[in-house]
Amino acid sequence: MIKEGTVVPVPANYKMTREANIVLTALQRLEFSQQITVLGNAVVDMGVDPLA
Repeated sequence: MIKEGTVVPVPANYKMTREANIVLTALQRLEFSQQITVLGNAVVDMGVDPLA
């Protein structure tokens, strides 16, 4: 699906871990511009520069 450009759906029975929920909640509490900065930095840390 990814190769076709389709967003892969999350399975209906998927349950996030407690740790993932903590991270998501912290991200949701940030201002929008801060969310973009945090997520952009995460992508760069994975080896991809979204601004390149």
